[in-house]
Amino acid sequence: MLWKGRYFRRSLIWVLVAACLPAGVISILFYSVGTASIKNDFAETHQMMLANATKRMDDTLTNLELMAAEWMLSPKFDERLRHINLRTSFTETHEIYHALSVIKGSSPLIRQTYLVLPESGDWVVSDGGIAASVSAPSRSFVSELLEREEIVFWQRGPAAAPFTERDEPLLLTMKLPGIGATYGILLIELDHAYMGRMLAELNAGKEGTSLLLLDDGSIIPGIGENREDTMKLMKAFQSRSSETAPASSFEWKQDKGLYTVSSGQFRRLHGDWSYVSAVSVADVISPVQKLSSFVLFTAGVCLLLAAGLSWILSKKLYQPMKRLIGRHQPEDEFAWIEDQWKHLNRESQVLQQRYEQQLPTIKNSFLLQLLQGHLRSFSEEDLRARLEEHGWETTDRQYAFLLFQLHGFYKLNQSGRFTSGDEPLISFAAANIIGELVSQQGWTAEILNFQDLSVGVFLSMSAEGHEGMLKSDIHRLGEEAAATLQTLLKLHATVLISRLHPRLRDFPSLVKETREAARHRHLGEHNQILDMDDVYLKVQVPNEPGGDRDMGDRDLIQALRMGLSEEALRLYERYVDRAEQSGTFDDLQQSLLQLLGRVYVIVEETGFSRESLFGDVNLYTELLAIRDAEELRVWFECQVLAPFLTEYVQAVQGNHKALVDKAIAYLEEHYAQDLSLEACAEACGTYPQKLSTAFKNMAGVNFIDYLTELRLTKAKELLRDTCFKVNEVAAMVGYQPVHFNRVFKKHVGRTPGQYREQSAG
Repeated sequence: MLWKGRYFRRSLIWVLVAACLPAGVISILFYSVGTASIKNDFAETHQMMLANATKRMDDTLTNLELMAAEWMLSPKFDERLRHINLRTSFTETHEIYHALSVIKGSSPLIRQTYLVLPESGDWVVSDGGIAASVSAPSRSFVSELLEREEIVFWQRGPAAAPFTERDEPLLLTMKLPGIGATYGILLIELDHAYMGRMLAELNAGKEGTSLLLLDDGSIIPGIGENREDTMKLMKAFQSRSSETAPASSFEWKQDKGLYTVSSGQFRRLHGDWSYVSAVSVADVISPVQKLSSFVLFTAGVCLLLAAGLSWILSKKLYQPMKRLIGRHQPEDEFAWIEDQWKHLNRESQVLQQRYEQQLPTIKNSFLLQLLQGHLRSFSEEDLRARLEEHGWETTDRQYAFLLFQLHGFYKLNQSGRFTSGDEPLISFAAANIIGELVSQQGWTAEILNFQDLSVGVFLSMSAEGHEGMLKSDIHRLGEEAAATLQTLLKLHATVLISRLHPRLRDFPSLVKETREAARHRHLGEHNQILDMDDVYLKVQVPNEPGGDRDMGDRDLIQALRMGLSEEALRLYERYVDRAEQSGTFDDLQQSLLQLLGRVYVIVEETGFSRESLFGDVNLYTELLAIRDAEELRVWFECQVLAPFLTEYVQAVQGNHKALVDKAIAYLEEHYAQDLSLEACAEACGTYPQKLSTAFKNMAGVNFIDYLTELRLTKAKELLRDTCFKVNEVAAMVGYQPVHFNRVFKKHVGRTPGQYREQSAG
């Protein structure tokens, strides 16, 4: 096989070296350099961690000393204790016991608090009240405390009752000051277990140990006490104390390994305490050593994997040749590949022939995209190059576009000659007829079937020809094609001819312009030819609107407002007939658009919603999409007028009457209030416009006039039958006095006072 050659072996070696050498070099450097660097940096890191832990311990003890000093000056521990009998003064005893409990709970470092009264010999314990028994060592210890001159100081106590620690407890001692001898001693016993946890923070490894020495050299209880390694550490520290400064570090060799020892001091009451911490260097270096060993092991594994992967990768390099050959095993691979190339070349020629057969369809699709504006990103040169690929000459050429629009399909559909859905079939037949006529002229042209009863023709003509003669030939083609389509398909045609233009990129706008010109076709004519140049001249002179048609429009709107169905439909037929006889299709379409807008206004005025009458359909869009005048006439009558008239007649007969009755009842009950059309409509569950229209149609007057008449009627009754003042009557019927006088005189012809006098006489 090809992959067993010399190049394969050389590539395998290079891939193997490139894959394994970096891993091996990195492993060796990491092991040799990393271990020494970490070992040198460890002492500084440990010293920094030790300083932070020592500061936390120092802050805790300092806070404890400050808190104790505050309690020593508390009124609860004043000189009254000198003369108090704790066994009979229950209230004072309870307050002292409560204060000791508060002191104990103020810090987790406190195990127990005591109050010693030397004169009575009583001990008050925070947890047990007055101690039942006090050992001789404890009494002796109190005597020693009284002999000391300091007031607040640290002291080791005896391991005897009432103290609870097995070892000698560490006590914060405070002698209560007074006039003369000390009358009491406040003792705070530290928790050895919590102290041990604080000392444990000085360690940074599993094999490390730490200790804390008082100013007298004794070890403060904590972790490591009485252990052999702790005593050895204490001796080593004491041996170096003369030559090692506080907070310095040194290495300490033991049977278990090498340790980094850090020590220092912090100030306490009447003395300095020393801390010593030893951490095994192996605890830090061992992870690095393990990681280095793991890297070396991984490098070895990677070497084996790289060997296998290199073998596979080298085989992959030869996959292109194997894929070319496949499962074949030719003697001469290149000769076999050459034969295959010739075979593929023959197949390419066959595909080229098929492409040439499909070229007309491709060319037609290209021109459709061009004329519809989908190729705006192409430059003029690109468009000409694409057109030349399809076999068209583009040098010194000018182009034109013809659009044939067929009309009369709706009538033929109603007569049964065609059925709905035959539009594509008719468009196909028309395209074939027009294509045959164009081919007889010998022009370079492409027939474009739009499948919607319209056919386009894209013409390419020489730019040297006279424009007038070219247009004359195009007109003759349009007339002949329209006559042929009328004879064969029984349909009328409107032929739209664009302006001649030499640039392909401008044709999307020309096509759009030509399509829009179809609005100017006359409805009274059958076959028409509209040249864009002629259309532009004609549209300069606006058509004068007919006065009779405007009158018909007003009559039709009035009939719709009154709900006269038969009269409205008769006027609609007359309205459309006049539009067709005197205008273009665009005039008819615009007239019906305007009429649709007025129908929408009437719908809103009568209280209906568009959705309830016409659904969610956009009638404007549907109207603009219809291009046949007869279809447009029938569509408007069925889709717009009929739904509106049906619903409106029903509403006039029932709905509006019930609404007006409800509104009148509401006015009869609330006429004395400040009423408005909006408030009444809201109370009746409708909207103002609908209520106003219903009032006018059913009551014969508008809402305001009816409310005014009602209020004046009630005012007349009050003026005749009661003795209320005119201002009071005005308020009772919902008027301000000044406004009431003016309205009353306007409608009655007299002032309220004059009306009352005449009624009384």
